[in-house]
Amino acid sequence: MPGIESVTLTTKEQALWDFQESMNTTSLLEDLGGINPFPDKITIIATDPNLVKDIASQVEKIPGVENVRYGQGFLEKLLAFTNWLRWIGMAVVAVFALIALLLISLSIKTNVNSREKEIQIMRLVGASNSFVRWPFIIEGLVIGLLGGLIAVAAVGFAYNWLLQYIISSLAFIPVVANQEFIIMVFLIMVLGGMLMGALASMISVRKFLCF
Repeated sequence: MPGIESVTLTTKEQALWDFQESMNTTSLLEDLGGINPFPDKITIIATDPNLVKDIASQVEKIPGVENVRYGQGFLEKLLAFTNWLRWIGMAVVAVFALIALLLISLSIKTNVNSREKEIQIMRLVGASNSFVRWPFIIEGLVIGLLGGLIAVAAVGFAYNWLLQYIISSLAFIPVVANQEFIIMVFLIMVLGGMLMGALASMISVRKFLCF
């Protein structure tokens, strides 16, 4: 079926064994009179949470399937909440990015204004735009790099604390613990900071240079 990432079968014998292990007993089957009450179970992981409901409705039609559980009622509310939270997160990121851009731009613009005479003299003696521009762009890159590293440290500390809290207190909530994904996010944060720093520098020196 399309939209399915993986399918795992748990037989009733395996389910009984796992339950016995969790209860630290080996006589559960005897206590139940030799009757295994657990059914065979198939666990399906969808590629997209939005496909879960459609996949469940298709699985229900398969002969031999007695019951399908996917968190009916709760899943729809959770998806609506995460979509709402995603838009808020994007808005917050956009606002902070704009603030960072303005702060870096003002910082470099102050530096440019303090060197106005130097820049004019360099232009008079034939210095090219790139010769005057690059020191400020490098300054913006360094500021953006430092800002990105500080943001990575803050987010990494907060995420690690939140991850441990969820694992210990809210184990039913799935969390992203993929190291490659987290490293990619941190790398994007650092590169984004450097890009904003360079962009802010270019905006700041437009007063004196033509791009």
